[in-house]
Amino acid sequence: MTQAENNIDEPLEIGENNLNAMYLNTAVQGLLSFIAGYLIVYSVYYIVTGTVGILYDMEINWLYYQMKITPLAEWLWSIKRVIVVFSVGPIAALAFALLSRLLYFTVFRHKDNIVRSILFWTFFHGLNFFFGAAIVGILMNLSDLLDNNRGFGLTFFFLYMGDVWQIFFGALSLLIMVVIGLLNYKFVIKTAFSRRLFKGGSKYRLRFIFASTTLPWLLGSLILMALMYPNYNVYSTMYFPVMGLMIIPILSLSGIRVASTSVKTDKVSQVRPRTSLIIFTLALLVFYRVVLGFGIKVNELDRSEVDTIKTYKPLN
Repeated sequence: MTQAENNIDEPLEIGENNLNAMYLNTAVQGLLSFIAGYLIVYSVYYIVTGTVGILYDMEINWLYYQMKITPLAEWLWSIKRVIVVFSVGPIAALAFALLSRLLYFTVFRHKDNIVRSILFWTFFHGLNFFFGAAIVGILMNLSDLLDNNRGFGLTFFFLYMGDVWQIFFGALSLLIMVVIGLLNYKFVIKTAFSRRLFKGGSKYRLRFIFASTTLPWLLGSLILMALMYPNYNVYSTMYFPVMGLMIIPILSLSGIRVASTSVKTDKVSQVRPRTSLIIFTLALLVFYRVVLGFGIKVNELDRSEVDTIKTYKPLN
């Protein structure tokens, strides 16, 4: 090992202005990827949920703030069907998260950084749509917040899980999310574009982690919550703060050095969000707020032929 490699805290061979520009570009790319990743997983979640609802002969009205499911008759909304409908979305999101992680390290291992950035966030969003949704839903159950918009929480409610078991599963989900954050510290650091950058002292690692994960999470959450106006509900809103259980542990480990052989260069690349990423994210936002603002109805019922209709509006 050379002397230069040993002295990993020596100043980076790049101007401070250029380094700040790289952090800014990294933050913008992270923000766009955070929003795109959320909307991709969100769409998977509801497409799977809606498909199951259609198979159960239910009307689906997909709006940007919730999915309304209306059974043809009250007797169709059995406990078994409630459990299936409210659990299939989170399970699909979890499976999509694992698929994203697999693609990141296999098919797209040496591919476009933009694709890898989106896969990075679909992994975290997919996990949050399962474990984070469980935490929020269980908290709503335990607080006796009688609101149909309890999402995954209704699965635990209709499984007739006692408070103790719900607390146990909620605490387990919380622990898993924190551990996932801690274990993915190296995953985040290795997305840096230079060995010297993430080995050049804790202040460089802290600034890179903040720009690539923490800032996109904070700003992206505010933007997405603003787009929900005026139809806010506790379940959808709490999704974003809960994600901090995975993001904050990553930031807390910025003082730890990481040895990596996956990055061979000491040069700092100038990352700039591509036009394709901007267009892709804007297209998803238009679909989310404009198209779903009007709503997508499938299997619409003829009210004149229905004697009893019971409407539920949860699925967030």
